[in-house]
Amino acid sequence: MKGRRGLRVALVVCSAVVAGILPRLALVGARGHAQYLLPLAQRDIKDRSTASMAKRTRSP
Repeated sequence: MKGRRGLRVALVVCSAVVAGILPRLALVGARGHAQYLLPLAQRDIKDRSTASMAKRTRSP
């Protein structure tokens, strides 16, 4: 029974940690998407378009 009790304690601790982290993650995620991912996505799209343009101009 000792192992099962330890497992339960670990589960409670994990759920408490997750419950504490999730709202913060959601907030950071919502703000992070707007601040970091959008510029990154735009830059990635620009890089891809310029790379494809460079390939087109290089190849005869």
